[in-house]
Amino acid sequence: MMRNVSCPVRRGADGKGPGHRNLASRLPYNLIAQLKGGVKALAMPVNDLVSNWAYMVMASLAWSLKAWSALVLPEGGRWAEKYRAEKRSLLRMEFSTFCVALIQVPCQIVRSGRRLIYRLLSYSPWQEPLLAGAAAWRTRSQC
Repeated sequence: MMRNVSCPVRRGADGKGPGHRNLASRLPYNLIAQLKGGVKALAMPVNDLVSNWAYMVMASLAWSLKAWSALVLPEGGRWAEKYRAEKRSLLRMEFSTFCVALIQVPCQIVRSGRRLIYRLLSYSPWQEPLLAGAAAWRTRSQC
């Protein structure tokens, strides 16, 4: 669950209306809020220090998977502007939304001959970036 941590609002030049909010000062607060709520990286389930460290490392790796999956998406081609917008929104996406959109996808796995067939059982607007990321990962891993 993402909590919006507010920072002090700067006033405009006249001193009356709200000015712009400093985004750089909010970023650490949003990151900590997402690590607490979405990934549960700061929740320590075990009483042993080494086990808690391992749990926190696994949670931060899950967070890194979200960023990596956005960075591996292609940007070129005919729909470059659309791809860049998808990439940007995937980078800014909360972790819980990322899990629902790209990780918890209903899929049927069929083994036929010497290959595996993944059948996506429902439509999602994130289906195209998921398949583009899988194709980019496949071409990079065969190098």
